[in-house]
Amino acid sequence: MTFSTIADTHPDAERLQIKLLRQAPSWQNLELMVQMFHTIKQLALIGLRQCFPSAAEEVLRRRLADQLLWKEPAEKILVPLQLSEKSDSDSLEYVLAKAHHSD
Repeated sequence: MTFSTIADTHPDAERLQIKLLRQAPSWQNLELMVQMFHTIKQLALIGLRQCFPSAAEEVLRRRLADQLLWKEPAEKILVPLQLSEKSDSDSLEYVLAKAHHSD
């Protein structure tokens, strides 16, 4: 039984992709993974901008950290994001400064 992992790819093309990935040097596969991660971040930021159109870029990046790291680990690195989209306390600079002064 053949198992396909890529729904929109013909099985012959998928087999060739897998063969080429296995033959590629490790650095090349790592480079592909880094490119995929950057694409995921860009797509996530686009989604966040659609959900929070008035949010500052710093706030969007903080919300992205919540999504990529999950909220709990992100809060260990950064202070929890304030909920008000309009206040100065939403800026990442404010959040980081607050965290630095609380140490």
